[in-house]
Amino acid sequence: MGTPKAGLRQRIFAWALARCNTRYERFASKYKQQLFRDLTGTVLEIGPGTGANLRYLNPAKVSWTGVEPNPFMQAYLHEEANRLGMPIDIRMPTGETLPVADESVDAVISTLVLCCVNSQRCALQEVLRVLKPGGRLLFIEHVAARRAVGCGVCRTC
Repeated sequence: MGTPKAGLRQRIFAWALARCNTRYERFASKYKQQLFRDLTGTVLEIGPGTGANLRYLNPAKVSWTGVEPNPFMQAYLHEEANRLGMPIDIRMPTGETLPVADESVDAVISTLVLCCVNSQRCALQEVLRVLKPGGRLLFIEHVAARRAVGCGVCRTC
């Protein structure tokens, strides 16, 4: 499956997320501050969008990589990272094919992303693959997984 093709819908979604997400971010801010406050080490964020979670991370303590398949989000991500003085690494694959080595990540962040992946099961199996022993998945989600069905993308479905 690889990287999805970018089109008008992806461009509009990136624009809308950058301009119309402030109400949700105000609501979620206290939860995100608490959830992300102690993060250190190598952090992988699935679907970082416009970079709304970057402000909760300490650039001196975190090495951040984002997996964002929508290329139109990249300008917003770079703009937010520059505003915060935070070096970032953006990679294009999807949550079902995380482009990092096994057991190489201290924490994975997933906020309102699992509704957008083709297979929640595969995405979560990838998270388990890349997390170091004792690593943490930090998430704020709004979906429940359907009964498991193979996705045809990952090695285990």
